[in-house]
Amino acid sequence: MWKDFMFNNSKVKKGFSLPEVMVGMTILVLVIFASTNLIVTIIRNNTANINTMIAHGLAQEGLEAVRNMRDSNWLLNADFEGKVRNTSIWGDALPAVGNEQYYAVNLKNFDTVTNRDLIRNEDLLVNYTPWSLSLLGSTEPDTDDEIRIMKEEDIAGSGRVIFKHADFAVSDNSETNFYRYLKINRSEEDRMHVQSVVKWTENGRDRNVTLTTILTNWNQGQL
Repeated sequence: MWKDFMFNNSKVKKGFSLPEVMVGMTILVLVIFASTNLIVTIIRNNTANINTMIAHGLAQEGLEAVRNMRDSNWLLNADFEGKVRNTSIWGDALPAVGNEQYYAVNLKNFDTVTNRDLIRNEDLLVNYTPWSLSLLGSTEPDTDDEIRIMKEEDIAGSGRVIFKHADFAVSDNSETNFYRYLKINRSEEDRMHVQSVVKWTENGRDRNVTLTTILTNWNQGQL
């Protein structure tokens, strides 16, 4: 009887003590906390990378818009300032020599212009340019709706996403956190220094991307 009792008692398994349970729970909490922080950091970094990529694209588009204006002067037989018959085809005038100004660059809307109209009236070619400049003033603009970028998704069911200026604010567009403006310094008669600036706020911090280029007047008129 006594031997049987000793034999059975030896098979009884001991449980965890309270200190062991507390240590195990502490380790588990630390692992979960570290994993959560890692996931949050990865998500934030991914969002930051996407925002920076979009901002670079918008800033580059601003430079390409002004370069397109300069290059198209040759096609329209315009001068460096884009003037045809004393009319600026690019919207508001460029700064005077030795001055600098801030502009919004806008993509025009061609829905009301048809190829037949262009054939019948060549003067419409002057207005049929893709971009225009809107003067903001001689001081750096604030981040307001005048320079806000809008986003339009799923164009005609294609799934594309297009970023446009606030001038295109319609019901199917949504506001973004991006603002863009151009700083144009007219250092010489036929030379200008262009900065394309995109600003946005991310996790309570103000961020910006600035791209620059120098444009000169290579236009010598039509061949």
